[in-house]
Amino acid sequence: GAARAAVDLALHSLRPPKDVARLIDRIFVRFGLRPPPAGHAYQASFGHLMGPYAAGYYTYLTSLNRALDLYSRVGPAFADPAAGRDYRREILAPGGERGMDEAARAFLGREPDPRALERFLSGL
Repeated sequence: GAARAAVDLALHSLRPPKDVARLIDRIFVRFGLRPPPAGHAYQASFGHLMGPYAAGYYTYLTSLNRALDLYSRVGPAFADPAAGRDYRREILAPGGERGMDEAARAFLGREPDPRALERFLSGL
């Protein structure tokens, strides 16, 4: 996930790389992964790189981070009726009438945490 997001952002940057395969290899190594096989099969099979997603693959991780942050409010007490009412009132009911950061602040009672995914993964 994170390596694919880094590849996506790097390929859609203001200065696209001249050697895409080399860039992908470096990114994979940086994330502790084995680089994909030589050639362009990886790029050709990574369908999110082009088309309607463009440089949007990273939003999967952003969404996961936000979901884990919201979940942190309820944690094991997922069936807490008060949290469910707050979630409906602060997140679902407003829909697109207010930004997600504002809705998250109202639900969480604090600023959204940009490191929620990192904290979650470190606890595995």
